[in-house]
Amino acid sequence: MKQSALKVAIVGAGYIAQKSHIPAWKKLAKVVAIVDTDIEKAKRLAKFSGIAPIHVYPTLEEFFLKQRADIVDICTPPMTHASLAIEAMKLGAHVVVEKPLCLSLKEAERISTVVEQEKVKLCVCHDYLFWPTTIKAKRILQEGKLGQLNGLLIKHFEWKNDPRLLNKDFWYHKLQGGIFGHILAHPLYIALDFLGELNVTNAIALKQSNREWIPFDWLFISLKTKNEQFANIMMSCNSPRGHIEVNLFGEKQILHISNFLLAYKEESKGNSTLSSIRETLHMSSSIAFSLIPRLVNRLYGYSSHYLLFKKFIETIYDISPPVCSVKEGKKVIELQEEIFRKLQVI
Repeated sequence: MKQSALKVAIVGAGYIAQKSHIPAWKKLAKVVAIVDTDIEKAKRLAKFSGIAPIHVYPTLEEFFLKQRADIVDICTPPMTHASLAIEAMKLGAHVVVEKPLCLSLKEAERISTVVEQEKVKLCVCHDYLFWPTTIKAKRILQEGKLGQLNGLLIKHFEWKNDPRLLNKDFWYHKLQGGIFGHILAHPLYIALDFLGELNVTNAIALKQSNREWIPFDWLFISLKTKNEQFANIMMSCNSPRGHIEVNLFGEKQILHISNFLLAYKEESKGNSTLSSIRETLHMSSSIAFSLIPRLVNRLYGYSSHYLLFKKFIETIYDISPPVCSVKEGKKVIELQEEIFRKLQVI
């Protein structure tokens, strides 16, 4: 896609800005500045990302005194999201903010109020909804191939030796629930997107490791809709490898999704060898078909962040509601607060 005339300022010179946000924006708009209280870190990121010419600033206020941006992209820890988003909107910019939107429902309400007052748009980075496999899964569901959707099982495992997890001083550990206060947003917005309104029925945590700075290693959550559809979430930060998987249980088929794989199995039509071969071939063809768009997107750098930002830009140019809006971000925060309120550590 050809770059638009939009100007973007990145706030936060950390891992997510370097790995995901800047590569996506470089294909869509002009990155004009990196804002970070650590100026040297911002300079290193600008050099590493190959963005030239570019300016670095310690604060948003100082940036807006000298330059303008149409979009401010907030890639800082969650405890700063609310204040930075509100500041950027009051300075006249549209906002993209990393997940979670903020840390409390009270903060979410303040953000929502400013969105309305300033007549700007805000997008929360619920980027897993823009995996090609997720997009295809929603299309399969809409076409009725699964039949009625009965529920979801979502697995989200983090590598136990991730350096950020091992660093006692990393900001993960300052959040309620530790790293789960950061990554829980992912399965929650997926469940909300597929099922709609949800209520928490159970939340249990287990502690296995001897890392005293981590409150618990496993998290098990059960949610339900008014129609008795379920969403079960299993999470761990004590896994031998990172792994994210979504299973959709329909009355006709079971659909398996990850960031690179989609496969589904129809209701068995018999126990014969022929039936088994037919089901295996069907699953193999669906897997192969799902890998094609993934490989194409990887070849051209069209990541889930790219697809999300591209969609957000489209909403800026017309009157359609923003994708992954503050309303959706607020629902995630509301559920997260309920989960931690009901959580039993055993």
